[in-house]
Amino acid sequence: MKERRSRGGARLISPMKRIILIIMIVVLCAFIVNGIKMHSSKIGEYNEKLVKIENLEKEIEAEDNKLEQINKSHNQITSDEEYESLAREELGLIRKDEIVIRPR
Repeated sequence: MKERRSRGGARLISPMKRIILIIMIVVLCAFIVNGIKMHSSKIGEYNEKLVKIENLEKEIEAEDNKLEQINKSHNQITSDEEYESLAREELGLIRKDEIVIRPR
């Protein structure tokens, strides 16, 4: 049986081979599209995690600032009298043998 050729002399592809080639191209495109979708969802998850990390870093920085302020105020108080005056003024504490007289 002779091969079919086009007018220019190029070989023609049989219909069965064309169908197989088209199916292979469609399957390949499906794999590519699926890979792109998976990749884009991974990028979305990655971006969400980056935002969470940035928020946590901001929280850590704020807590570090609070700790630094507490340490500064703690270092300023050195004597028992200063602790007592701080407890009286800021917290309203009294000694157990004291009597508080308040105006009506």
